[in-house]
Amino acid sequence: MALTACKRKWGVKVPGKPQPYLVWAHSPQEAREHIARVIGVPMKGILVRPIPTRSSALSKRVEIMPTRASLTTEERRHFAAQSGDRAFRLLK
Repeated sequence: MALTACKRKWGVKVPGKPQPYLVWAHSPQEAREHIARVIGVPMKGILVRPIPTRSSALSKRVEIMPTRASLTTEERRHFAAQSGDRAFRLLK
C-alpha cells in the first residue's frame, strides 16, 4: 500500500454474480477484502482488475490552440485563412 498513495477504481468479479462491482481502493487486496466483507462471501475466487482512469489521457501531450485574445489582428487573419475556423473568419 505504500506504493499507491491515492485510491483508484477496481473492477471486482465475484463468482456467481453476473456484473462486476466497482470499488474505490488503494490496492487490489483492499478491494477484494472490502467486497468479501460487504457481500459476505469468501475471498477465494474473487478476481480484481484495474479500471483505467482519465489520468492516463490527461498525461498525453495536448497541442494547445491559440485563443483569439492572444493574437494580433495579422495573426488572426493568417490563422483564419489557415484553419478555416468560422470564429476566426468573423474577425477579419
